[in-house]
Amino acid sequence: SDSVLAGVGAADVVFVPLIMSKQDILPVFETLRTIQIMQRKSENNKPAMGGFIINQPGETQWQAEYVNKYRLTLDEYRKESNLRCVSEDQFFFLKTSRLFRSGVYLDWGLRKDFYVFAKLLADIVHKA
Repeated sequence: SDSVLAGVGAADVVFVPLIMSKQDILPVFETLRTIQIMQRKSENNKPAMGGFIINQPGETQWQAEYVNKYRLTLDEYRKESNLRCVSEDQFFFLKTSRLFRSGVYLDWGLRKDFYVFAKLLADIVHKA
């Protein structure tokens, strides 16, 4: 969509949110193609791919297998397309905070949970 194109065009590093769903596959590859097109058009080869943020990952065997299949497919895509990526590991797992599960919101612990994750992503952006 136009908003994805505008966002990718303005970014230095792009993180793509995912959930464990087959419905995400087509939009993910459309977004990767958009990033690749923007890299080719840009003089400084930006934006770089920051990674995939897997939202609310489960801990089941089928979900681990699903992520592994995604890894293999995306590694192959990266190699074939020469998509520039910032980090070697492209998967980041945003787990549901234990505070959300217990019904506590806007607690200091909640902010700390998200701070650690946000700092990880910020460090990756600074590497770009």
